[in-house]
Amino acid sequence: MYLAISSFTYNNIFSESIGKLVINNLHKKLLVVDLEKVEVLQLIPQRPIEKSSNK
Repeated sequence: MYLAISSFTYNNIFSESIGKLVINNLHKKLLVVDLEKVEVLQLIPQRPIEKSSNK
């Protein structure tokens, strides 16, 4: 599954520290889209879900 976000949103929210934290915990692929040119600027791959170790 992909989550598409505008380049404006990515540059102003997801490039900040808190935004990077959200991306790392999202477990979705992101598409950064230029809404004026209607083109994909960047594909951010999905981070693998880590298995928790119950000891």
